Amino acid sequence: MWGTRLCLIFCGLLMVPFPGFSNRVEAANRMYWTDAASGKVQRANLDGSGVETLVTTAVNPVGIALDVAGGKMYWAEGDGLKIRRANLNGSGVQDLVGSVGPVGIALDVAGGKVYWTDVFVTGSIQRANLDGSGVENLITALCDCEGIALDVPGGKMYFTDRTFDRIRRANLDGSGLENLVTTGLSDPRGIALDLAGGKMYWTELGTRKIRHGKHLEAQPFGARVHEPRGQRLALEHGEDVVGQQVHPVPGRIGAELPAQISGGSGNLVRRNDAHGNTVGIQLDGNGNTASGNNSHTNSLRGITVSGDGNEIKGNKISRQNTGIGLDPGADGNIVAENDITSNPGAGVLSQRTSITQLSIG
Repeated sequence: MWGTRLCLIFCGLLMVPFPGFSNRVEAANRMYWTDAASGKVQRANLDGSGVETLVTTAVNPVGIALDVAGGKMYWAEGDGLKIRRANLNGSGVQDLVGSVGPVGIALDVAGGKVYWTDVFVTGSIQRANLDGSGVENLITALCDCEGIALDVPGGKMYFTDRTFDRIRRANLDGSGLENLVTTGLSDPRGIALDLAGGKMYWTELGTRKIRHGKHLEAQPFGARVHEPRGQRLALEHGEDVVGQQVHPVPGRIGAELPAQISGGSGNLVRRNDAHGNTVGIQLDGNGNTASGNNSHTNSLRGITVSGDGNEIKGNKISRQNTGIGLDPGADGNIVAENDITSNPGAGVLSQRTSITQLSIG
């Protein structure tokens, strides 16, 4: 079914001894992978030398994850319909979970959990204890979701959706499901996170590419982003814009020089100061979140929303020059707990029963 499909995990060596140190030596400077065609789990040095076959009895092994401190490797067997684990040298193979059709797999070692995407049996994301007990359904009624990666400190899981060509995320318990990237993808498969760098990377079979979601680094609040030719701060997909001041070049009229934050899908727009523009913050796509922003003294709108599945929460929207504080867009958007005051037009363009604000005036 899968052909020769390699899932790589790279492990470094920590040079400070502590309990479990021998396991880190075992995995030091090696890469581990599954070979679905031959039913093997293998490893080698990072330069490709010293290939070792660790397990030969796997049935369509796909995703793989390591618990180096615990001395274990975990893998998903799609056609074998199970989650299995073994010691890092391949000994002590155990069947952990059966009657599942897993592809992607990820570990929360500190929380004692293994997560996987079940593509072939339940169409869900599930988790269990590291010994295979306590299986939970976290997100159900999914289609072909394969890759999965965890941001344990942030309390999030990220996964790919091949059927609808998108990147999604949710809380570790499956709640708070979000669409992050919904356009421009072609058959996304594996996914990995660079938490320190604020990036996510994924593979696409349709384009034969490895791609990433951008992250705009947070600047100190008060740092200024000028748009000298009237070009706005245009977002693509999966970006995180934090703590910036976005406004026109001094001496120009906001209506003539729109420098607003705008566009894209699956973006986070947080704690920014947008002022002196035609529109302060404009969310054109789907699945965006705008929170904790201060959008003021813009000529037309403080925040305007189009698309669906956006969340506008906890923003201060005030003192637009002649216009409206908030245009909330479609009924599919969540708009709540904003402070909307002192706008000469209307506070909110269309007041829906689903909107509950901190204040409107």
